[in-house]
Amino acid sequence: MKNLYDSTISKNLIANIFGVGIQLINQVILIPLYLIYWPIDLYSDWIVITALSAFFSMSDMGLNSVTQNQFSISYNQNRLQECESLLTNNYILVFCMGILMTLGSIIFVTSFNIIQILNLHYLSRIEASIIFILLLMHIFIGMGSTVLDSIYRSQSLTYKAIYIGQIARLCECIIILLSLILKIPILWMVLLYLAPRIISLIYRINNTKKYFDYRFSLKSTNILLLKQIIVPSITFMSFPIGNAIIYQGFTLVVNKIFGADALVLFNTIRTLCNFVKTMITTILQAVWPEFTIAYSKKNIMRMKSLFKKVMIIANSSGIILCTFILSFGPWIYRIWTAGSIDFNYPLAISFIIVLLFYNIWSSSYVVLVSTNKHSRLGIAYLILSCIAIIIARLIGESCQSLPMVEICLLIVHIPLSFYALRETHILFKHINNK
Repeated sequence: MKNLYDSTISKNLIANIFGVGIQLINQVILIPLYLIYWPIDLYSDWIVITALSAFFSMSDMGLNSVTQNQFSISYNQNRLQECESLLTNNYILVFCMGILMTLGSIIFVTSFNIIQILNLHYLSRIEASIIFILLLMHIFIGMGSTVLDSIYRSQSLTYKAIYIGQIARLCECIIILLSLILKIPILWMVLLYLAPRIISLIYRINNTKKYFDYRFSLKSTNILLLKQIIVPSITFMSFPIGNAIIYQGFTLVVNKIFGADALVLFNTIRTLCNFVKTMITTILQAVWPEFTIAYSKKNIMRMKSLFKKVMIIANSSGIILCTFILSFGPWIYRIWTAGSIDFNYPLAISFIIVLLFYNIWSSSYVVLVSTNKHSRLGIAYLILSCIAIIIARLIGESCQSLPMVEICLLIVHIPLSFYALRETHILFKHINNK
């Protein structure tokens, strides 16, 4: 059985590494092409609009992720009717939120000038509004598609769901790549951008029937079950909201205070340094499904073993990768951006410091979130993220320093390094006492 577990984790890890490869294509290849084929003001507008639309990715209130955990637990405990209800509840929520948010956004862009609100520099109001709505549709189609990943996860086939999602993402990258090279108008590019996710949704619907013959029916709706998972779902939303505040929020702050040139510098340096975070996340995502299955079977020894290995691998890998970036970052950056932007060493160091502290608590995070025991950690993360963005805004305006803006994130990661470890210890102790 241990070999089966290890084989599954290895497949998950390989699939996630494939995903990292797709992400590198998106970042390493596309970012220089943006700078070559688009005016810098247009690229700055694209960063801002995608940042804003990404806020809506958490509007399912975390139900997708919590449902995947609970579906896996229920399936491995042979509660199949509950599994059907979980999927139906999830679909209904995603559909309702998608319609509500899309209509609300249409009213917003027709009532207010998105150009002035977002401080855009190149796009017209009509172009920016249409692109924003299309990106919003892209997000909700993706949400509907990943509802069925619960089935793959319960079967220890998470790697298959990852491949499906990443191949769709690769197609999206190709669409952007060809659009840039062929100089296709940005509106048509974004419209074509929807196609891979639509195809991915159709494929998942047909393919998952081999493992769990689910058919949507309102009769499967279970309000009581929805109430049981609504608290972990809402608190799970703290993580994407916190991430949005940190990533998109800092993007908006830098754009507002420092302007388009500084925003492109900040974004590209962050992308380079966040390769470390991407690799750590790859490891965490590989073991997440197996943590859930081990928890459903009350296999505390398996959980502790996984936690210990993840702690060692994640932190040691983080240190090695950060050292590599500090050593070779300027050379990589010069080639990557074709010398169009100068590498900023103080800014890169500030990102590295923040990442090292993030790595300390990330291993505990995956234990708590994979068992739906993440509520207090999520609330703490959200509160600290809000405090960090407020302080970053104040420091940015007073010091006019990009590195100091990024260092503000230590307000989040240092306290959570202690708190997450404590929460994990409490969870293990609770399982032992059962």
